[in-house]
Amino acid sequence: MKDDIDNQLENEYKAFLVNRSLSFNFDTILQANEMNTRTHLDNKLQYHYLLNIIRPKNRFGRWLKAEKYEAIDLIVEYYGYNLQKAREV
Repeated sequence: MKDDIDNQLENEYKAFLVNRSLSFNFDTILQANEMNTRTHLDNKLQYHYLLNIIRPKNRFGRWLKAEKYEAIDLIVEYYGYNLQKAREV
């Protein structure tokens, strides 16, 4: 039963998302970059490396989001353009 759960969790592990979230913190960015250069490694190896190399600490950060321009929304609303056309204008 435990092996089934472990295999399921290992299959759901997304190395890209873990590395991206670690890259937002100045104290873990080097480890994230190291794992980005070694994409050929198993997820289990990456997990154990990060688990043992990074010290436990509360890290609070915000995900980067695309900038929202109010002018584009106004152009879309006023002229009836779609988003792509409004960005071109």
